[in-house]
Amino acid sequence: MEGHEKVVKVLLEHGSTIDAGDVGHFACTAAEQGNLKLLKEIVLHGGDVTRPRATGTSALHTAVCEENIEMVKYLLEQGADVNKQDMHGWTPRDLAEQQGHEDIKALFREKLHERRVHIETSSSVPILKTGIRFLGRFTSEPNIRPASREVSFRIRETRARRKTNNFDNSLFGILANQSVPKNGLATVDEGRTGNPVRVTISCAEKDDIAGKLVLLPGSFKELLELGSNKFGIVATKVMNKDNNAEIDDVDVIRDGDHLIFATDS
Repeated sequence: MEGHEKVVKVLLEHGSTIDAGDVGHFACTAAEQGNLKLLKEIVLHGGDVTRPRATGTSALHTAVCEENIEMVKYLLEQGADVNKQDMHGWTPRDLAEQQGHEDIKALFREKLHERRVHIETSSSVPILKTGIRFLGRFTSEPNIRPASREVSFRIRETRARRKTNNFDNSLFGILANQSVPKNGLATVDEGRTGNPVRVTISCAEKDDIAGKLVLLPGSFKELLELGSNKFGIVATKVMNKDNNAEIDDVDVIRDGDHLIFATDS
């Protein structure tokens, strides 16, 4: 991750393997940094970049949020699943639809179509022992269930959950025409029961960097690490842009808040 190729070489010669660490975390970090080269290095050393973090978030989820289509293409080539849910029930395909990434949505549709055609061809046109294809309807039940059923089931299930959550106080929720809760607010705990809390982040020391839309981590420590990685600083403070109040607990952060990271200086 630091690009120390000579050190990597020595470690490999002495039996080190990348699987000794959290490969899912490595892959997500590469996706957050937009570092396709690092992602390829992980694969080169035997790492499975489709593996998720402990939270269920995969590099594909992150690449979609960053709208990095080249990284999305590479992850799909490595076998990443567009319908793989994280711990909140969100799939990369859901995120692309929610955030309106048209190019990524088209790429996902193409990938699902290729997969469906491959499965249907494999199950309906068997090859005889002679090596000659039987060009007729395969009457026995195929061993592999068509992917379209599973895909449609997951999508229906995901949409049903979104209708009952408190995600509606965010911009995405408003666009999705969801009902407004009684108090008009969504806490972190409430948001996690259905959809993750989304916040915009920026850096006090780097005004030239535009705000980024990210998923709120599960702890304050992870939030500081996220800000440090995103902006290349050692973040020690998090403030709410609306009221300039300092935050020290993720439980007080609401969906749609704008957070500002700062250092001690």
